[in-house]
Amino acid sequence: MFYGKFPFPWPADLFVSYDDSDLWRTLTNQELGDFSGSGPIPRGARIWVAGCGVNQGVQTALRFPGCTVYATDVSGQSLRIAESAARSIGVTNVSFEQRSINEGVDEKFDYVLCTGVIHHNADPGVTLKALMSGLADNGVLELMVYNRYHRQETTALQKAIRLLASDGQGRDDHMQLSIAERLMDGLAGESSVLEFLRGQKGGHTSALADSVIQPVEWSYTVSSLAELADSAGALLWLPTRNVFDTVAGRSWTLDFTDSSLRDRYRSLGDVDRWQLANLLLAERSPWLWFYLRHSSVPRPPHLCDEVSRAFLDVSFTPIDTQATAYRRQHESGSYVPLARRGRHPAAPPPQHTRAAFEALRTGATAGEALRRGEDFPETEKLTEIRETLTTPMFPYLRVVGDN
Repeated sequence: MFYGKFPFPWPADLFVSYDDSDLWRTLTNQELGDFSGSGPIPRGARIWVAGCGVNQGVQTALRFPGCTVYATDVSGQSLRIAESAARSIGVTNVSFEQRSINEGVDEKFDYVLCTGVIHHNADPGVTLKALMSGLADNGVLELMVYNRYHRQETTALQKAIRLLASDGQGRDDHMQLSIAERLMDGLAGESSVLEFLRGQKGGHTSALADSVIQPVEWSYTVSSLAELADSAGALLWLPTRNVFDTVAGRSWTLDFTDSSLRDRYRSLGDVDRWQLANLLLAERSPWLWFYLRHSSVPRPPHLCDEVSRAFLDVSFTPIDTQATAYRRQHESGSYVPLARRGRHPAAPPPQHTRAAFEALRTGATAGEALRRGEDFPETEKLTEIRETLTTPMFPYLRVVGDN
């Protein structure tokens, strides 16, 4: 099995816990467009981390300490590493089990996380249906699959390496990995494919293996992902702001300077807007990292706009909590808490929404606070303010009274 040979990702150098034990749940509900203080992920939620790999089960348990976390993976080696980390840190609200997602589960979960997994299955539709069968009626699935425009170099490399490794003896992952490493310096010339491969030099073996010798891989556009979701009785709800898009500054919101094009764009439903961004931004479009819900949950076609309008009626308060970091000891593999604890959030809000943060921290509703400026923000700007001040990746404001 591929991930038995190359556990992915490699063990995290740091895990973090927060004194505000309900912080991550609150921020996730806010990202889902629920500012009621309760939301689709309730206190004491049951969470399934499906395909948890080495780190995600422990990470999720630390982020949701008041919830019960069930973490599964097909790789026994990955689970052994994860269980060791959990014991070292003292995490008690997570249980691990070796099993395939395709087997399904007997329980129903309020929140299911499955990121970077179903696109490595022979039939991702079967896997997604299994995930949805384990999701409570009002639950939320957080799903990430590969963006087709991000995978052009890796797909070409995988095919090229298989050609070089073909000898009639069947697939040999270690041979393919050796060929990938030799290609870094063993081929003259320049291309985006070779540039990508050479950029992996000196990195972790598991990262290289996952990128260039992965035996099964599917990739999607927004449109084809929406079709896959529909076939499983699911629908795309809202995108997440994840760490990769945060670092790269990617967003699904397009900024048209032509007013007629802007009007046409605004007339489109959310999925068509995301697909348009996917097509026009191509390799610079965001990761396909979305929340999904059962298709039985009513969803207006312009949910993003409705959430931004609901945001205007809410009062927020600044987030200020303490965080404890656990650093991995590379000799033993155990985790030790750092003596110095840190403030969370550690960095100030993004420069482009800092003025909005100062206005919103006063306790007035967002609508009242933002109307104090000379120009009231347009819909796209409201979405940007909401996403970069009130979500897990941008943890600056929470609903007043939700403590």
